[in-house]
Amino acid sequence: DNENKRFQCPVCLNRFSRRYNLGTHIKTHDRNRMKQYACHICSKSFDRKHDCERHISTVH
Repeated sequence: DNENKRFQCPVCLNRFSRRYNLGTHIKTHDRNRMKQYACHICSKSFDRKHDCERHISTVH
């Protein structure tokens, strides 16, 4: 439903309903960004704590 998704990524043209979500998404295009949450078992990194915790509980 693109009518409610007014904010478009200039890189991949993905659309978002909230400006904040677009801003968060745009960061994913930066290959050099630092991801704050690292898995203590395999050192894979994540932008969000919840994603890191889910990774640990499902992968390890």
